[in-house]
Parts: sequence; structure tokens; C-alpha cells
Amino acid sequence: MSFIIGITAYSFSLFFDEKFVIDSIKVRIIAISIQKARFLPVPTLINPGQYNVQIYYEIEMQPHYELTRST
Repeated sequence: MSFIIGITAYSFSLFFDEKFVIDSIKVRIIAISIQKARFLPVPTLINPGQYNVQIYYEIEMQPHYELTRST
């Protein structure tokens, strides 16, 4: 579960700035595919090298821009 949250949190941070406010965020997991790897990929912390994990998800955001007054 922390793996999914890590990916989505990284995607959300691309949209954040000082004037950009996101009211609500909905994340829907479409499919999680786990396959046994035919070859040994580079071992990482998330993928130990025995399985290929693919996660498909949709992100629905309701953003708005805050209007700032320039004096």
C-alpha cells in the first residue's frame, strides 16, 4: 500500500505551487498485475527481482486557482 501512495504522492507534487489549490483528490485503482519475471531484473527495494508488479490507477482532481491581488 505504501508503494501506491508513494507513486501518487509524487505525481501530485508536480501540480503543486503557491496559487494552485486542490480541493479533493480521488484515486481509483483499476488493476494490479503481478507476473513472475522470466529474467532477473535489477533488484530494487520495491521489486526484489522475482515478480513484475504493474499498477494501473486513475486520478481525479478538483483544482482551482486562487486569485491574488497585486497592489
